[in-house]
Formats: sequence, C-alpha cells, structure tokens
Amino acid sequence: MRNRAARPATGDDDDGMVQFCTMVGALVLARATRGNPISEELLRAARTALTESGTGQSEPRRRTA
Repeated sequence: MRNRAARPATGDDDDGMVQFCTMVGALVLARATRGNPISEELLRAARTALTESGTGQSEPRRRTA
C-alpha cells in the first residue's frame, strides 16, 4: 500500500493516483454500506478494475467481518 501511495507523489504517473483513489474510495463506500449486498459489489468491482489493469498479481483475500 505504501508503494502505491508513494507512486503518485513522483508526479510522473497519474495511473498510480487513480489506483490509490479507487482502493480508498471502494473501501470507504463498502464500509458505509456494510450489511448491504452492494458493499461486496463495490469491493468486487474495484478489485476487478485494478486487476484487469495489471496491478493485481495475487488472489485477493476475502474480507472478514
């Protein structure tokens, strides 16, 4: 996480900032909708978007309550 957050600070790649914002936004929205099925949908959508762009090499861990 620290490496992803540091990447945008270099100013040479907006993609790192987009990835970071996607992760943070998905987490905030998922927590705000905890208990509603959309919570998992938000996390799944962000995970898919980030791994399809080549940033996720490993299987994501399941969220625990």
